[in-house]
Amino acid sequence: MINNNFRTEIQILRSNTLINHQDKLLMIGSCFAENIGKKLIENKFQLLLNPFGVLYNPASIAQCLNNLVFKEKFTEEDVFFHNEEWFSFQHHSDFSHSNQQDCLRNINQQFLASKAFLKTADFLLITLGSSIAYQLKSTRQIVANCHKLPADTFHKIHLNNHEISQILKESIDNIKHIKPNIKIIFTLSPVRYIKDSFIENSLSKAHLRIAIDDLLNTYESTEYFPAFEIMMDDLRDYRFYQLDNIHPSPLSIDYIWNIFSQTYFSEETQKLNRQIDEIMNAYHHNIKNENTEAAKKFKNKFLVKINKLLETFPYLDFSNEKKHFQ
Repeated sequence: MINNNFRTEIQILRSNTLINHQDKLLMIGSCFAENIGKKLIENKFQLLLNPFGVLYNPASIAQCLNNLVFKEKFTEEDVFFHNEEWFSFQHHSDFSHSNQQDCLRNINQQFLASKAFLKTADFLLITLGSSIAYQLKSTRQIVANCHKLPADTFHKIHLNNHEISQILKESIDNIKHIKPNIKIIFTLSPVRYIKDSFIENSLSKAHLRIAIDDLLNTYESTEYFPAFEIMMDDLRDYRFYQLDNIHPSPLSIDYIWNIFSQTYFSEETQKLNRQIDEIMNAYHHNIKNENTEAAKKFKNKFLVKINKLLETFPYLDFSNEKKHFQ
């Protein structure tokens, strides 16, 4: 029989572990984590997103988590000078700076805030990107970012599923030591890292997925959200990709976000999201002439909506939006 839908939709299963706007969420991982993280921030969830910047390999993610538990602060020994800028091998290049002390100040400001946030976090969301990692030849340290150093500075290594699960188990144990009841949601990034070839990318994703399954079987209060399967098996068409044919398009991200919402948000939370979305659309609306009566009515309308929402949900942060509409 011909399937006239021309696609196979993934079945949405509501999680027993629901997220609401009072929960505190720590999200770490690849650029896909940034996509979903920005949706959560836009919808006024209390989210700390990628305190070390975008991280792809599980060893660097584990190191990030371990640092949040054990490390006091970053020092001069943790940064290096290259191409007229200071970098950290544990951070994304967003933290780089031409001045060493400014680089460390930016790193530590975010780091110390993240250590404090972790102690109150209800959820940890981890998005794994690639099992392929790069190791400094001089120290054997696995780096989070190569920062455009010469290729011969590193060994390219392939972490297998046993190594990945062991690395992450150690960091999860450390996290649970200070936050025993934290709930963990794993995702596998649907972004294909084809610079390492299609074959290596497939092998990489397979090792990551098997490792995640091992972690789900090891710990309670852990779940897997199938972003990878949604992209590969539901949206399996290049029209759902950006022009590079690698990254999911905005339409795909919206689709995956919608499934995430139906999985982890109650009907009440989804209703609140729709109200917030209306306010945020108005906030991003370009008002050409703010001195007109129409513009004043428009701004006052949404200021009233914000104040009404805050009466019921006083923990929502609309400080920027209120300033905009006043």
